[in-house]
Amino acid sequence: MLMTSQTRQIAVIGSSGSIGQNALDVIINSHGTLNAILLSVHKSTDILAQQILQIAHTINQPKNKQNNTITTTITTTKTDTHHLTLPRWVVVTDLLADRSPLERLPFEIISAVKIVYGYEALCELVREPEIDIVLSAVSGCVGLNITWSALDAGKCVALANKESLVSGGSLITELALKKGGKLIPVDSEHSAILQALQTWRMNHYPTQLINHTDNLTHHKEPPITTSSAICPDTNCIDQKKDRGNYCNENNYGLSARGAVNKIILTASGGPFRQLSQEELNNVTVADALRHPTWRMGSKITIDSATLMNKAFEIIEARWFFDLCSDEIGVLIHPQSIIHSMVEFIDGSTIAQLSQPDMRIPISLALHYPDRFELRTVSVNWQEKVLLEFYPPDLERFPAIKLGFKIADTAGTTGVVVNASNETAVAAFLNGKLPFHDIVTVCNAVLENHNFEQSPTLSRLFELDNWARKETEKWISH
Repeated sequence: MLMTSQTRQIAVIGSSGSIGQNALDVIINSHGTLNAILLSVHKSTDILAQQILQIAHTINQPKNKQNNTITTTITTTKTDTHHLTLPRWVVVTDLLADRSPLERLPFEIISAVKIVYGYEALCELVREPEIDIVLSAVSGCVGLNITWSALDAGKCVALANKESLVSGGSLITELALKKGGKLIPVDSEHSAILQALQTWRMNHYPTQLINHTDNLTHHKEPPITTSSAICPDTNCIDQKKDRGNYCNENNYGLSARGAVNKIILTASGGPFRQLSQEELNNVTVADALRHPTWRMGSKITIDSATLMNKAFEIIEARWFFDLCSDEIGVLIHPQSIIHSMVEFIDGSTIAQLSQPDMRIPISLALHYPDRFELRTVSVNWQEKVLLEFYPPDLERFPAIKLGFKIADTAGTTGVVVNASNETAVAAFLNGKLPFHDIVTVCNAVLENHNFEQSPTLSRLFELDNWARKETEKWISH
């Protein structure tokens, strides 16, 4: 078990989603190494109220097993290193959300927790000095502003929100470099890459968990010189210079340059990996929501069916690990046991394997660089285990090609495709767009936009709005 001197204070952004709920399970069972100082939802106030009661019950249970009353003495400072506390803040970003579930909470809880409403308020709260790690687990481009606010305050961000790097990778990494913020991947694929890279650079990681984000440092090393043998594209080398500095000096040495030949992201293939193109033209919403491995929200489940989620992970990998697109590969792996691999320049390949359980990468991100014991089911290596790998069919699943294109081009391409995809997926779920047209409309909107290599943050949001409207026009025609 990980032993720490203090408890890490976690802001769980999107606590009602699958990542948020798994994160809360990790926090509650962390034996005091983690504490949820802030919980936020968009409008699922019923789930939020249940989560607060769950924390209150956990606090009360070991202290007074025969008494059903809620503990009223709530520790709000970081001096209590052994016990879970009620969140200091709970935030509902939708001003029109039903407030009654929170208003019905016991007085002892309402008096101890500050309930805040509004998206702008959340962006300010993630800057609070008491918060050590911001877990960004919301879906969609709204996560970009939250990630931005946290990094601008020099926070460590455990990033599950794909859109932050897909839409604003260059700006986000530049901000982290400037403000001393840090990014840790939560997605199982990028977490697997990080773990594989740790085997290469074990001497660069601290042995003790330190509480304050300002002290979450790593052993610095001299900058790695990019070799044209590893990245032959001169333009790509130029684009990577600043990102290399960010990765080497500010982000736990996540840069994969120098010793890595290629990283390989695995994908389950979704529910349609064996369907023909003709069959793909006729899939229903119910078909697309039946993911064979993971239980997730509807949007990410559809992205898994189109493999757009893998396209986004290609883009994220570019920014997380300082890579060119030709240093990133994708393989279909139906069993979802190998979560990703790193191929090194000496011919070695190191993979991370586990049963598909999001609590594993979440726990690693929140305890990083240490590990904490989890009640998970390990792979039984005493039984026959089948591990299959297939190259993706880029004709049936063109989203993969789109992901590599965006990773190559960067600039405004990511924000446009992300916004278009969000709009197209919503249309598909509402029966207004065929499944096979989701990626088609994203490509069409991308080709129709005025590309900019170095957009500002405000320009990204302008293009996000433009792409949504352009996608709606395409669908309506």
